[in-house]
This record gives sequence, structure tokens and C-alpha cells, in this order.
Amino acid sequence: PVWEATYPKAANVEDVKFDLLAQLDETSKVYYVVLDDGATAPSVAEVIAGTGSAGAATVAAGSFTAGMSETTETVAGLVVETSYDVYVVAQDDEDTPNVQDAVSLVEITTVVMPDLLFMVDFATELAPFTQFSVAGATKQWVQSNGYAEMNGFNSGEAEIDWLISPEYDLTDINQAEIAFSAAWRFGTNDETHSCKLVYSANYDGNTDNIATSTWVEIPFALPSEDTWTSIKNIDISSITGKVYFAFVYDYPDNYRRWRIDNFQIFGFIPAGTDATLSDLMVDGVIVDGFAPAKVNYTLELPAGTTTVPAVTYTTTDDNATAVLTPATDLAGDAAARTTTVEVTAQDGTTTQTYEILFNPVIEVATIAELRASADETRKYKITGEVVLTHQDGFRNKKYVQDATAAIEIDDAPGVITTTYNIGDGIKGLEGKVKDYYGFLQFNPTVNPDAANSSNNVVDVQVLTVSEFKSNFNDYAAEFVAIEGVSFPDAGGAFANGKNYKVAVGTDTTVFRSHYYNVINGIEIPKMADIQGIAIWDFSEAKIAPRVASDLTAYSSDATLSDLMVDGTSVEGFTASTLIYNVTLPAGTTAVPAVTYETNDANATADVTAATDLAGNEAARTTTILVTAQDGTESTYSIVFTVDATSVELRFTSTISVYPVPAINEIVVTGMKNSKTIDIVNILGSKVRTLEVTSDEMRINISELNEGVYMILSEGASTRFVKR
Repeated sequence: PVWEATYPKAANVEDVKFDLLAQLDETSKVYYVVLDDGATAPSVAEVIAGTGSAGAATVAAGSFTAGMSETTETVAGLVVETSYDVYVVAQDDEDTPNVQDAVSLVEITTVVMPDLLFMVDFATELAPFTQFSVAGATKQWVQSNGYAEMNGFNSGEAEIDWLISPEYDLTDINQAEIAFSAAWRFGTNDETHSCKLVYSANYDGNTDNIATSTWVEIPFALPSEDTWTSIKNIDISSITGKVYFAFVYDYPDNYRRWRIDNFQIFGFIPAGTDATLSDLMVDGVIVDGFAPAKVNYTLELPAGTTTVPAVTYTTTDDNATAVLTPATDLAGDAAARTTTVEVTAQDGTTTQTYEILFNPVIEVATIAELRASADETRKYKITGEVVLTHQDGFRNKKYVQDATAAIEIDDAPGVITTTYNIGDGIKGLEGKVKDYYGFLQFNPTVNPDAANSSNNVVDVQVLTVSEFKSNFNDYAAEFVAIEGVSFPDAGGAFANGKNYKVAVGTDTTVFRSHYYNVINGIEIPKMADIQGIAIWDFSEAKIAPRVASDLTAYSSDATLSDLMVDGTSVEGFTASTLIYNVTLPAGTTAVPAVTYETNDANATADVTAATDLAGNEAARTTTILVTAQDGTESTYSIVFTVDATSVELRFTSTISVYPVPAINEIVVTGMKNSKTIDIVNILGSKVRTLEVTSDEMRINISELNEGVYMILSEGASTRFVKR
């Protein structure tokens, strides 16, 4: 193996450790031994064996794999302010390995590391830093997932947002340095779009005076995109006295997401000025994350805790003194819930105050109470039962609601491991809330018990589009519905993760295929009733179906199953035939009654009767406009023609029939001059011929269909109705 130029080499040499850096022309195993300065150089075989010359003991030894990109191995266990010789050799990974024929020497000397004077890790809150928005009312620096974050995305305004440190006293601090971690993503960074680190020696802590104070930039190298980068050893030794530091987010548009973490100040302090603690305990247990340079802590307590925990401590310098001030009221504001330890150094003037903020879990009975409070720094427990209405594998999301409100559970870490089904009642949900771009989420911190109940039915909240959009916060994360919406994109197919505009009249909103493979591939209807979860997506209220049945498409069937004239089905009727010609007996002047039956019970029909049987075709036509549930229309037409060639109707007063209407039998009188009579239906078809045997005849009509019929005889005619 061949070393790349300058390798092997050392970096980040500290008090008891350093980094050994390797880069070669092929994958190899790198062996190293650390020996006292000036010790006899070992052979290649001895380095591989992990010994010094002639098998002498080493200060440290080890091996690691390296290749064509730089690889770092941290070597520890050294002594401060001591020089060492580090011997290194590489061997490749061939079946018969090739090893370098000579060892390489790297020389280091450990140093005295500066003290960590101040540290803020943003683990649970921004404090002791404060946030202030100079411009942009909707966005600001927030604590998120253990770091400080600012993102102006979707603001629509110029964003100038400050994250300001507490006042730090750098008087008599030697070789002061700053370090922090940073990451960014998206957006722009140039002369007018930036996130800068600045400091001020004349700012007084009043945000009203930010603009009139003098702020000086402390440049740092821009990290690579979406990569957490440790920005170390920024020299601030020229800064003295009491100062404030700040990260200033300044983006008029093209917003970038910035994240800051682990802000630290290092330096060497004069003797007698150590005002730190070496430990800090609550009820005899060291505070989680304690470090002498970290002065702000938040400790969560079980719900219902009223007794202030006992705080004890030890000063790093035995000559320092401290004053403990316990919290006064765990149900009070932040100040009342805070215990402080003010440490005064041996010099009598240097001080530092440690704060422990106690946060008992807040109990709320309902989701509405939770939403009304929504303090992102506190943990909540919902004591009442909530019902699961939907769950999704993405980030282990769940949606729950009670009689008062609903909320989305965002559980990316998978805290909830208990299995639940839709309709299960859950009690004891515990966690924190977070405003995710205008949509309140619940982040669980405890896995709840098994379902408290099951098969609960949550009635869908039926809304108008106007109610849904203008009062979204009242319905956020609820199971809601909007009825009778139309889809401009009708005819295509739904795809995953898409927005579909829907309308009721002139009011519009969005139906989103938010949960994957729920409605993917289903045809987009012309009209439908929609239901699902009310979500807030890209600053817009949307309905997201949970299952395919949350979309109830309206029928487009605008056909008839029957079409009747005076109660008799039109001869040759089929649903697909829209125009019919019906011949009426000669002399007919009254427009027949047209009735119908729709194939779809949700369809409606409107009959427009013919106006004049002696007029033109339009006047002789009865139309039936059928409107499907989704608005699709079909028009059936019946064109009536009075038969001028059929048997002549001679209306006299000598023939009569009763009862009218009749059911099974009619009585006909006045036929003494007739030999036969014909019974004819409304369409002119003869259905029966009877011989006249007397002036009054009883005729059985039970086998006739319902409708209007005519009785024709020599010199007379009349009508009757069969029921």
C-alpha cells in the first residue's frame, strides 16, 4: 500500500487524545503503536503485533481499516502536555497481503485544553437563549428535536429573526473560543440571504434596542447542505468584557432552514474565578445531562407532583460559595417552578447561576383542553378516553378524537408499541404538542396501555366548504365529511399524494390522496360525498380519505326502467332508446298522462307534457328530462300522432259505462242499436271484441292492464279507466 501525500498524520490533538488520519491508494489495515518520545523505533512486525521495539510496552496500540478516502481513528489514554512518537504501518487486503517495508512516524504533543466555560445544548428549550422577530410575524426560532431551528418556509414575508444568548462575561478570559454545530437545507445563501453569528458589547438585553446596538459579525465557514457540521475553534480572544452573541436569520424570500446546536465558549480562566458546580443533584440523583458549563436544566415530574424536589450541589472550587433558592409553586409560572443555585467564586465577584425548571406533567381531561393550552415546552397527559379514527404507517401517525376535538399523533420514533384498531378507546396518552406549520401535533413520550374500549363509532362531522375552510382549527384532525362535491378532474384516475380541487357551487376546497394506496387508481367521479381526516397541508385545509369507502361516488345513471302512457308501458321500450312514436285513436284531443320509473333511485325526472295533439311535432311531444345523481342528463321523448284512418269515433250520449274507475267489472248501457262492441287501449290497439246481447251488459275486465280504454260501438263510443 502507498500513503497519499501528507498521510499518515495527526489532527485535533487535545489533552489526553488525538485523531490519527489515514488515506492510501487501496483498502488496507492500518496498525499503530504510541510510544514515549524518543523510544527506539519498532519494526514493521512489532507494530503489527502491537508492541514497541524488542516487545516493549506501548502507551496505546490498535488497528483500523482505511482506504482511498480519509479515515479517522481517535487514540486516547494519553497524558496532558506530553510528547509521543506514533509509529504506523499499513497492510493491504490481498489473499497474500502486501505490507509496507518501513514504518511511518507521526509526532504529537498533548496540550492543556481550555475550560468549557458556557454550554447550551437546546435539548428541551431555547433557554437561556431568547428568540426575537424583527420582521416576519408567523415564523421564529424554535426548539425542535434537541436543537434550535429557524425556517421561513411559507412565511410570505421578509424574515429577520434573532436567537440571542444571555450576557456572557469574558473579562480576563484567555484564548477564548466559540464552537457550535450547524446544519442547513433548501433556499439561498448570498449577500441578502444569510444566517450570521454576531456579538455586541453595548447591547443591554432589551430587544427594543437591537437596532441601536453595535453588532459585529463573527464569520464561520458554510457547512455542506443537510450535514451537521461541528464548527470549532472560532477565535474570540479579542473580545473582552460582557457581551451578547446572536444568530441572525435574514431572508427576504427563498427561505433556508437553519439548525444550531451545542453552543460552547472555551477559554482559560484566572485563578480564583471558578464559579462552576462539579455536580448538581435532584433528590440525590445527578441531573440528566449535567455539565459544569451548562447552567439551564428542565426536569419533568410526574403528573400531580406538588412537593418541590430537594436540590443539592458541589462547587468545583472548594473556596467558592453558593446560595440555593428553591422553587415556590409547581403549579405556578416558570419563575415559581424554578430552583436556582447562585455560585460565587473565590474572588467574591465572579458569579454564575444554575437554574432547574420543574415541569410536572399537565393533566387535561379532553383534547379541547390540550389544544387550548398547547405549550410546546410542557408534557401533557389526557386523562379522558379518546377514540382512534385512523392510523398510518408513515411516521406511525394516528388520529384520535373525543367529543370535544381531535389531534394528530406524530410518532416517528415509534414510542407507541401497543396495537390498536380503529374504534379503540385509549386512555392515558402522554406527550408533548408541536405546531407543525400550522397543524398541531401530539408527540407521545409514553406507550399507553391496551385499549380501554373497542368498536366505538365516531359520527362523521358533516360540514359545508365554508365551515371547513374558515373554521379549520375547530375541525383539525377530525373525521369530517362534505356532501355533494363536484370534481373538475372527473374521468381520470386518482394518484398517490395528489391534491384534487372539489367544489360545492362556487365554494372550493381540496381533496387529497394523502395516505398512500387508499384511493390510488380509482376513477375520479363527477360528483361524490367525501369524508376523511381534516389535515392542514402546505397552509391549506384539505380532506384526506382514510379508506376507499370514504369516497362515495354519485351515480351517473340517467336512464329509465319503464315509460308509460296512461299507465301502459310504451311498446318496444328500452332504457337506451330515447325517442318513441305513439299513435292515438282518431279524435283524441286530451294529452295522455306520461309516467316513468328511473333505474337509479337517486335520479330525478321532470315531465314536460305535449301542448297540442293537433299541432306540429314539438307541440305533440312529451319530454322526460332525467337527471342522474351526479348531474348527468338524458331526455326521453314521446311524439304523439292522432290516427286519422282508424275507426271513426262517434260520441253520443246513448252509451254509458260505470263504475269509473273500475277494477274487475264494468256495466255498459245504451247499446240497443249495436251488434258488437270493441275495447281499445289508449295506443289504439283492440284488446277485445264482444257481441251485444242486451241493452245493458256486465263485462269482466280483471285481466286487463291498468290504464285508459275506449268502448266503440256502432254509432257510439265512451271511455273508462281500469285500476
